[in-house]
Amino acid sequence: MRVLKPALIAVAVLLVIAIGAGAYLISRIDEEALVREARSAVKNATGRTLDIEGKVDLRISFSPTIVAENVRFSNASWGSRPEMGRVRRLEVELDLIPLIRGTVRIDRLVLVQPDILLETDAKGRANWDFGAQSAAGEPSKPSPFAIEAGALRIREGVLAYRDGKTSSTTRIEISALDFQEAAFGKLQPVTIAGRVNGRAFKVKGALGRLHELLARDGTFPLDLEVTTDPARISAQGKLIDVLGRADLQLQVKIEAAEVRDLGVLLERRIPALGPLTARATIEREKGSVGMRDLDLALGRPGALHVSARGSIRDLLKPAGAALELSASAPESTHAPAFQASGRLEDFRDGVRVSGLKMTSGANELTGVFEYRAGKKRPEIVARLEGSSLDLAFLAATPDSAPSAAPRSGGPVFSREPVPLGRLRAIDADARISLGALVLPNRITFRNFAAQLELRGGRLRAAPVSFVAGGGEANAQLVVDASGDAARWNARLNGHRIVLGDLLAPTLLGDKIKGGATDVGLEVASKGDSPHEWAAGLSGHFRIEIGEARIKAREINYGGDALTRVFEAINPFRKTDPEVRLQCLVVRLPINEGVARSDRGAGAETDKMSVLSSGTVDLGKEVLDVNLRPRVKEGIGLGGAQLARLVRVTGPLADPKLGLDFGGVVGTTASIAAGVATGGLSLLGEKLLSAATAENACKVALGDAGAKQTRSTPSSERQEERPASEAPAEAPPESKKSPGILERLFGN
Repeated sequence: MRVLKPALIAVAVLLVIAIGAGAYLISRIDEEALVREARSAVKNATGRTLDIEGKVDLRISFSPTIVAENVRFSNASWGSRPEMGRVRRLEVELDLIPLIRGTVRIDRLVLVQPDILLETDAKGRANWDFGAQSAAGEPSKPSPFAIEAGALRIREGVLAYRDGKTSSTTRIEISALDFQEAAFGKLQPVTIAGRVNGRAFKVKGALGRLHELLARDGTFPLDLEVTTDPARISAQGKLIDVLGRADLQLQVKIEAAEVRDLGVLLERRIPALGPLTARATIEREKGSVGMRDLDLALGRPGALHVSARGSIRDLLKPAGAALELSASAPESTHAPAFQASGRLEDFRDGVRVSGLKMTSGANELTGVFEYRAGKKRPEIVARLEGSSLDLAFLAATPDSAPSAAPRSGGPVFSREPVPLGRLRAIDADARISLGALVLPNRITFRNFAAQLELRGGRLRAAPVSFVAGGGEANAQLVVDASGDAARWNARLNGHRIVLGDLLAPTLLGDKIKGGATDVGLEVASKGDSPHEWAAGLSGHFRIEIGEARIKAREINYGGDALTRVFEAINPFRKTDPEVRLQCLVVRLPINEGVARSDRGAGAETDKMSVLSSGTVDLGKEVLDVNLRPRVKEGIGLGGAQLARLVRVTGPLADPKLGLDFGGVVGTTASIAAGVATGGLSLLGEKLLSAATAENACKVALGDAGAKQTRSTPSSERQEERPASEAPAEAPPESKKSPGILERLFGN
């Protein structure tokens, strides 16, 4: 359509030039008089100037022929070049007999090297809108002659269409155009060969009489088929009053073997999505272009397939859309089969997809999706619900997964800025409710519900609630990217989440049983990169785990250093089939990226007790953590074979393990043998005495809270610095009901 209408308008313009000149040239023999009459006729008809710079020749015969060279037709005053059209050679062959009844009949019109420019300006004005005004501003006078035209021939022509709003130009090169005479009442055959933006095309079909194209309120029928390398386009219907209101009624069909190639023809980037078939009725009336009876199919069997059916009242705005959409994709190596459908409708300043339904494997989502063009920025509104959503497709595929671990000793937190400023480009309001949300690692959150709001660069995800491992959890995330430096805070609370149940679908599913857990996290930070977030992190973290049975020797801890740490604090790892955990507590205050704890982490098993103290500096990415293991009463172990203190120090990416000189951890076999000796050394007795005197989990519960108060002198340090440099405020620890271990040990 973008090419067809300008082409027909160009033909009409050429006829205005030729016929307007021919109607008067035939009445004079004097060549100069012929030129004057031609100029006057065109001026009256269009308000534009016609110049004939070359020679004019009149060949007298029963079919007189007028030949003019270097003919120019002026452009609109705002046009990008002086001439709207120019022709190197113009031949008009006339039939004398119809002149008797006042009709100018052109038997044959030949145009050699015509160059026509059709263009609009930024306001949408078209240079082919002549306004029918004379130079003096008077309405044009009707021609005393009726005009008819027969055959048309064009050689080596150029037609360009320039869009003033987008500054894009479509160039059509016509190597040959032949418009044949036909019997009365029949359409006239036409053939065209040329190139559009460098791509070859051919046109074959039939058109109405050329004088019908020029007539006021005239109807110009057409039946054309355009063939290019990538596509076949057919159009049947009629054009109405081409030089006036330019209405049309066309049935259009498009077929392309690959839609990407069609995009090249239209100067648009379109991905390779397969073949396209589309048919629709296009109508233009009272300035609006509408489409009805659309039936579109895109894609091939065994691949992505998209279909659309319906209508659009106004394609130019666009407005009045009512489309039934559907899409499907077959099962692939990394994703199950996918299907989606919905109804697209527009409303004031936006579009809506209602009745949205998406299914993929066991996943099913339904709801409504809206896009609104707001005054300050666009907005997306979504309401979605479903029985299940599996995020397995987000897991790294073998081709995309990292090929190696991070460089030893390298940075853990990237310094590459995250473009959070993009949050200012759009607003959003989304709510989602799911029976189950399955993470890529197969951990499942049930009864998942979340609300998301984005306004002016400030994102708030709250409330977020779900059931995990049989326990209840809620979370909140706030990201403020409205200013130059982004700030964020996050909160997570979980109550009686059973680790064994939570991890059952994962690789650890058969290695952990029980482990009712309470967890709490409240942190805040600021900055533009993960490194800045880590360096500015403030808040606190708490986790309390109850009784659990763990097949510790079957668990891969992810590295040699960690494996050695667990062997050092649990010498029974490779001899006992499982660890019977009685409790585990971690309470960790964090201030400006530094986490410090004095006996804020502790664990108890049926054989061991472990307390931990230390510092983790996230900004510098280093740690210095001490772990003190103790043997419980009744466990025989040689004192020289158990480390009194295990120290982990160095970069987070490559920590080092050190043992104190009071005892060195030996091989698993020698440690196990120590259990069978039945006696304890003096060191072992001291360890046993200390182990019976205190419970590591109670120490971590009590001292962590007290230490948190003593180890957060950030308020004191903030008094010494300007307010503009103050760190993000750490959220206060929320009050909660007694935890698992508080119920176990009491106050």
